[in-house]
Amino acid sequence: MIQQSAHPFIGSVAAAIVWAATSITVEAQPATFPSGTIRFVAPFSASTPPDIISRIVAKELSESEGWRVIVENRPGGVTTIAAGDVLSQPADGLSIYAMSVPSAAAPSLVPNISYRLDTDFEPVIKASVSYNVLVVNPSVPPF
Repeated sequence: MIQQSAHPFIGSVAAAIVWAATSITVEAQPATFPSGTIRFVAPFSASTPPDIISRIVAKELSESEGWRVIVENRPGGVTTIAAGDVLSQPADGLSIYAMSVPSAAAPSLVPNISYRLDTDFEPVIKASVSYNVLVVNPSVPPF
């Protein structure tokens, strides 16, 4: 037979402490997202495809999630002005760059561009697909 060397009261106190420690839970309230207004920064003027698509997405997010979403147009610089604006903001998810085809071409067109699309931005959603066609004057001889 196993003999208890401690007083039975100590065992009861220890059990009470363990029960109290495990039953007291702190209900952490998750921070609600977003904590402010979400900005979709479109790199072109109003009524262009990136602007229209951004406005459709912003409207859907506002209606379905109840978030405050606005679209800001920051045209110019082969889309580098809009990209630079978003990169200068805190990485809190409140500034979103509406990337388009010229954004991918900007690094080859703008010397000493200050960012890299593949490392400085994180894709969130593919909102549309765009097809492009290269055309030349018919007098240009075929390859």
